[in-house]
Amino acid sequence: MSQSSGGVVKYWWVNHKQTMRQEIGGGYLWSPKEEANGSRSQFYDNMRIAAPGDPVLSYAGGSLRTTFFDAAKRHDISRRAVSA
Repeated sequence: MSQSSGGVVKYWWVNHKQTMRQEIGGGYLWSPKEEANGSRSQFYDNMRIAAPGDPVLSYAGGSLRTTFFDAAKRHDISRRAVSA
């Protein structure tokens, strides 16, 4: 597992919704870059600070679905491309 410079283990909890199958199947994380009204979201901003090796806990449909360790595998793509 990765550690920040302070020696604290970082991990990420992801609440999957519409794109769960694509993300888990493709081994990547995806989220919008901003809220629908254009405002910032700390949840979305956190996607940019996840690092290689950070553990990711994937929650969907009322249960923990999977854990994976490549939090830095990200794609700069639209929701339409993810949902396809």
